[in-house]
Parts: sequence; C-alpha cells; structure tokens
Amino acid sequence: TNKKHISWAAVELPGRHKTGREIPLELSFGEFESDGKRYVTGIARDVSERKKAGEALQHAFGDLSVSENRFRQMNEQSPLGTVIFAPDGSIRSVNKAYEDFWGITFEQIKHWDFLSDEQIIKSGVADKLRPVFSGGTMSLPPIPYDPQTNSAGVKVDEKAEVRWNQSFAYPVQSDVGELLDVILVMEDGTD
Repeated sequence: TNKKHISWAAVELPGRHKTGREIPLELSFGEFESDGKRYVTGIARDVSERKKAGEALQHAFGDLSVSENRFRQMNEQSPLGTVIFAPDGSIRSVNKAYEDFWGITFEQIKHWDFLSDEQIIKSGVADKLRPVFSGGTMSLPPIPYDPQTNSAGVKVDEKAEVRWNQSFAYPVQSDVGELLDVILVMEDGTD
C-alpha cells in the first residue's frame, strides 16, 4: 500500500519463542529498490537479555538514588557540623549544622582557602588535616576559632564570639584507593 502504519525503526513487540514462551522482540524494517522492483526487509531480534540488563541498571540507579537521598538527609539533619572537601582542598559543601554554628552560608565560604586560613594554620589544624588528603585520619581536641577574623572575608554577626570546636577528619576513597573527598566533622565544644 506504500503506507507505513508503524515506525520501521526498532519497534518492540511481544513474540513467541520456539519453546512457546513469550519474549520481547525488536523488529526493524527497511526497504530498497533493485531493477525496478521494491523490496522490504525485516529483522527480528530477541531483546530479553537487553531488557533484563536495563531493568537491573534501573534498579541499581534506584538504589543509588535512595542511598544518595538517605546520605543527604543524614548529613543535613546531623547536629555535627560537616565540611566536605574536594581532593584539591576546595570546599565542596557544608551542612546546616556547620552553617548554624558559624552563622554563615556555603555560598559565603565556597571559595575560602580553608588550609591557608591564618587561624587554621596557627592552631595546627592545617598541618594535621593535610595527611588526611593522603589517606590518613585526624582527631583534634577542642580548639578556638574567632569568626570575626576569618580569612574568608565573610562578615559575621558583630556579636559572634570565639567558638571552640573539636573535630575529626577522614578520607573517602574509591574501590581502587583514589581520593574522592575528605570529610571534616566538628562538634561545638564552647561552654
């Protein structure tokens, strides 16, 4: 009839296997002319394995999405301040507890060179944190930090006082040992 009633490019339809069970088929059609005659070709493919792989992948991504959401909720609801550093030492994110503790937002400090902050250096935190970027861990007793003299250039509330925080840090690595993140967790030790 010269009219296409369905798409000729990879149409999926149910088919019947020679054993009698139903299987998903992908049908593709093509046409060509030769010696003035019109020819139509059709190819049927069993796509059972592809569908299983796709479903497994979708399930895996669904699980990852649940895990990612759960991690995000745990981080945001934690009473402990958390800073996530990239392998180059830049700040990837901070949680709400960190923002509340210091009275700042991530946007205000996202370009802050934490490891070059004068107070961080003088307190010894920078030297103790650097090995974490090579796979070590770190734990510190309460140390004071004056938010009024921060090197991030962030204006804080004029009533903000010196805060004491104790912290620990650890690396997050891939299965092959590649550094993905450094996590710094701090707790308010101010009396």
